[in-house]
Amino acid sequence: MPELGHLCGYVELPSKHPYYGSDYEDIPVDVHGGLTYAMQNEEYWEIGFDCAHLGDIIPGLIDHISALPNEHYWTIQDVEHELYKLVDQLDRLQPRKIKLENTNGIEH
Repeated sequence: MPELGHLCGYVELPSKHPYYGSDYEDIPVDVHGGLTYAMQNEEYWEIGFDCAHLGDIIPGLIDHISALPNEHYWTIQDVEHELYKLVDQLDRLQPRKIKLENTNGIEH
C-alpha cells in the first residue's frame, strides 16, 4: 500500500471526560468524515478523524485514480479548524456543575 499522504486530526480526552474509553462511534460529535479512531495513549484516550474520504484529495492515490469533481485537499489549517470544532463539542458534552443562589426565598 503506498503512503497516502492525507492529514488526520487527534485530540486527547482526560480520564475524567465522560467519553473517556468510549468507542469513537459512540461519541456524538460532528467532524469531517466522522470520528475514525480511538485508542489509549499513556494517560489519555485519543480520538480522531482522517481526511481520506470520498471527495477528499489523497496525495498518495493521485496516480492511481481519476480525479472527481469538487474534490478537496484538507490543509493543516482546515484540520486545525475541524479540531477546534471537535474540542468545542467535546467540552459541551461534559456535565456542568451549576450552583444556584437562593435570592428570593424559593428553593432551587
